[in-house]
Amino acid sequence: LVKAGGLGFTYDLADIGKQLVDYRSLMEHWDNVRFSKPILTLRYEDIVDDVEGAAQTLLAYIGVPWHPAVLDFQNLDRAVKTSSAWQIRQPIYRTSKAKWQHYAEFLGPLEAALNETAAPLEPAVPPLPQGLLQQGMKNLKAGQGKAAERIFQRMLDRNPGHAAAMHFLGMALFQQGSRLKALKRIKQSIALHPGHPAWYRNLALVLDALKLTDEAASAREKSRQMSAAHTMDLDSD
Repeated sequence: LVKAGGLGFTYDLADIGKQLVDYRSLMEHWDNVRFSKPILTLRYEDIVDDVEGAAQTLLAYIGVPWHPAVLDFQNLDRAVKTSSAWQIRQPIYRTSKAKWQHYAEFLGPLEAALNETAAPLEPAVPPLPQGLLQQGMKNLKAGQGKAAERIFQRMLDRNPGHAAAMHFLGMALFQQGSRLKALKRIKQSIALHPGHPAWYRNLALVLDALKLTDEAASAREKSRQMSAAHTMDLDSD
């Protein structure tokens, strides 16, 4: 819900309103999900008017037995490192109820934003079947390049940044003789995840097939250096 990271929305009343609209929309969604029991909602005004009643309701909801010490939180002897340290040491008070009314004339942007309708939530995208990458690899090793291509492309349609699917799509294309397309995909995969020595060896295979011998030699050397560095790391452990 926090857009653009952090709490930047809190500096603008309209942005605060949009944030609250998003929150209401999200909670409406969760209220319609069939949980084992409905979500408990406690209003600020109800809590400050009847602290004990609200606390008992909350504890009963989560299955925790009641204890009177719950109402004595302000006397806990522990460190508080937030800017609200003074407030935490006070009992719950009612003096902030309806305080917004003092500033009503300035709250137009907030009210306007709250009256807007939230954009509908996008329907959840069903997850891909488990083991899809392994199935694609199995097809690839069996020389079934076209079947492997379909699987890896399906994965990329769902997640364009899936480096392994990108790489092995390239190998499936190479297996079918589409060398230039294979080269493009393999280079893209290495750009996404440059830490696989074997991927540079595969790159060298494609470059050799395209008679780009200097680039192929460079890719093999990169693979060799990475493998050697990995071996040294293991030895140092």
